[in-house]
Amino acid sequence: MNGEWYKEPQPNNLRVNIGYDANTAAASKSATGDYVAFDGIAVVPLPPTNVTATSAYPMGIVGEVGGDGTIPATVTLVWDSSTSDKGTNALADWAHSVPLGTFAKWDILSTLITGIEGGSLCYRFFAENTMGSSWSVPYLYAIPVMPAATDAVVSHIRRHSVVVSTTLTGNGNDVCTATVIYWLTDDPQTTWSASASAIPEGEITRIPLTDLASVSAYAFRLEVENQAGKVTSEGSFTTAPDDVPQFFYSTPEGAGIRDGTSWDNAYAGLLPIVNECQGVGDTVYMKHGSYNDFSLVFGEQSQVVIENAAGLTVRGGYAGEGAPGALSDQPTEITRHTDNAFRLLRFRNSTLRLENLVFHSGSVSTGEGDGGAAIALNTCNTLIADCLFSNNACRVQSGSYGKKALGGAVFANGGSLVVTNCNFSNNRVGWSADNSSQFGGAIATWNTALGVQGCRFEGNYSQMSFKVVYGGAIYTRGGTVNITDSLFTNNYSQVRMNNGGAADEAYGGALSIQDAISARIADSIFVGNRAIGYTANGGTVYLDNHTSTIVMTTVVERCVFDGYVPDLSSYCNVFQQDGGLLYMTNCLISRGSGTGGGFVNQVVGDMWCNGDKSMTPGAGDLVNVTIADNMGWGARKFADTGTMNLRNCIVWGNSEGGISNATTVVYTDMQDGVLAGAGNLSRDPLFVDAANGNYRLGKFSPCGNVGNRSGFLRSDVDLDGEPRIRGGIDLGCYECRGSSGVCIMVR
Repeated sequence: MNGEWYKEPQPNNLRVNIGYDANTAAASKSATGDYVAFDGIAVVPLPPTNVTATSAYPMGIVGEVGGDGTIPATVTLVWDSSTSDKGTNALADWAHSVPLGTFAKWDILSTLITGIEGGSLCYRFFAENTMGSSWSVPYLYAIPVMPAATDAVVSHIRRHSVVVSTTLTGNGNDVCTATVIYWLTDDPQTTWSASASAIPEGEITRIPLTDLASVSAYAFRLEVENQAGKVTSEGSFTTAPDDVPQFFYSTPEGAGIRDGTSWDNAYAGLLPIVNECQGVGDTVYMKHGSYNDFSLVFGEQSQVVIENAAGLTVRGGYAGEGAPGALSDQPTEITRHTDNAFRLLRFRNSTLRLENLVFHSGSVSTGEGDGGAAIALNTCNTLIADCLFSNNACRVQSGSYGKKALGGAVFANGGSLVVTNCNFSNNRVGWSADNSSQFGGAIATWNTALGVQGCRFEGNYSQMSFKVVYGGAIYTRGGTVNITDSLFTNNYSQVRMNNGGAADEAYGGALSIQDAISARIADSIFVGNRAIGYTANGGTVYLDNHTSTIVMTTVVERCVFDGYVPDLSSYCNVFQQDGGLLYMTNCLISRGSGTGGGFVNQVVGDMWCNGDKSMTPGAGDLVNVTIADNMGWGARKFADTGTMNLRNCIVWGNSEGGISNATTVVYTDMQDGVLAGAGNLSRDPLFVDAANGNYRLGKFSPCGNVGNRSGFLRSDVDLDGEPRIRGGIDLGCYECRGSSGVCIMVR
């Protein structure tokens, strides 16, 4: 580098000749970044230093003195407490004039000025020598003055946290910081602090104070500060007790200071619940509307994640007036944000109650052993009441070969789950990665105590092009199961039939229960459910018990299993027992459209879920069960060992035959002639209207009063809830009340 700029002087590091522009004219720059190109004497203003509200050091530099550069210049500073430039006509036009002395080229200019008023400063430099004179451009500067802020407001008072808020009403021409210094009132020597930097003017600044002791009195001082000084305000608060529930309010858009204490100051959305509603018995009231807020959590495909909630209740559907006031006729809907394909909620290690909410369009792609596109529950004790789950979808994520997707709407792993008066419609697991398995179109549980009461499941499904699917509506493994007073319609599990193989398996069109400690299904109706596949088992219900450590005991009472599905082409039965102990009473198994028959006791070797099954057959006892008008056999036991016992039953009108390979049959009316056993007969039971699904006994039925009363109590009732003991015991699921009756079936 030996050009004309190579020997360029660099005093004060304000001109450099290195880097990309070295040895070029562009290398010569002032501190302001402007090219240095002076034709004569020149002086350049720089920002002031050591600025206070009333004083400062204006800065400048002599850029050129003219001639050969050896004649110094005399420099004068003029300034005013104003944002108005007084111009270059005369020094006297300025309020203040300060002679600075003589300076050579590249000398720095600086002097202290005092008496600045009004927070503004404007200054120029005037330089002259025998070569001429020159004014600098004006430099305008806003002097920092004391900030202004509202007094501190305490909100969001919780057990272990509060929020202190202020609004910066004037920043004093400077960047401001807000700091809260706080202490226990009985120990003022120990203090803590929390701060917010660069706080905005005209907006509320909220500073959270965390890790506080519950039921404790604190004092604090708020300091809002800039270079000019600080303003302070003081206050106090007492944190909430641990054992007293708190009540919060949430709306889609929020209101007021958003501390959740009322509808007027409601939370905005769901996210504040994550950190602030963790106490025993806390309740959140949600106004009607749509909620789809989310927070990205590393490694998590959930819009909202709540952990360690000790007794949280969330209730939706409120009108948004009162405390909490009346319910609206509009729903509170928790739905998927359009930017994400995430599940709606995940809870961990919590005790929960969710009421009167709608969960819609959750979507999640899971890895191994996860699911629940609406709600995932990990080690939680949960009650869900009066809720609607619709169009939620769970699948195995791409590349997860051989993994499991569990629960189209809800998945619970451990703990307990009770679902009451809820509707599940059009939820699904399916269309996942190759060789993956699908479990529970609406609900799947794993080692969970599951209770379902008064619910409706319609159009849910577990589907895959090939391999294995379980439970069109519900799948459970381990734990306990209690399902009562519920309706299951048009749910299905489906894999391919054409070009399939023995490993393409569909189990439990509505319900699949696997290796539960105990199970009970009572007072429920199953209509139009089906399992479809190359191998299909349990078009309505599939009971599976082949673990060596648990003998599953299942009680099924006062249920209707109607298997009529128009144009169904599948070898599936209506109800299948595969291992374990079963006691079924006062039930109707009818009109199964699959060619597998009505009731089946069979061992199926399923390598996909239980590994190598021990192939242990089940023991099934059917008492006062009507099995009628099914394709295939009425009741059939496939296993060479195990038992299937019928007492006080009616098996009639099944297309392939009545009873096959039963262990004992007594006091039973069967279609194929009288089998060996006490009290058996083979006569038309004279159903009231079998063609339309009414399998009550007509007035002159031969099945009236010919059953065995052994073990019956006066309190026992039939499928209609009518007393069983009226003298004798009738066969089948209904006690005869004459020739009329009311029966509503779905065809």
